[in-house]
Amino acid sequence: MIHSLKMDSIYSPQVVQAAGLVPCEGTECTGDDLLQLGANIFGFMIDAAFILAVLFIMIGGVMMLLGGASPNLLARGKKTITAAVVGLAIVLVAWVLVNTLITAFTDCTGEWWQFDNLECG
Repeated sequence: MIHSLKMDSIYSPQVVQAAGLVPCEGTECTGDDLLQLGANIFGFMIDAAFILAVLFIMIGGVMMLLGGASPNLLARGKKTITAAVVGLAIVLVAWVLVNTLITAFTDCTGEWWQFDNLECG
């Protein structure tokens, strides 16, 4: 039996809070909670970027392995790996900039390399 999932249940507060992204409950959210939410989302996106970069590096490596018979496939594999590394570098530079802005202009404290430990307020 296939169970259907309503779209409104995906966006309900209970589902979102269960993911650990929303730092407050109900309507008692402050500006610091909004900043913490942004940091949580950004941390999640960085984790996703690392996973995708590794995936595309592996795909590019497979293309290069199979590219012995096809120079076109070899070139596509090299471009895929280059794009994954450049994309990851862009994400890391963005992370440094966002982290610097958060620590410079807010009262948030925590380990500078981890958004998960960021405490605001």
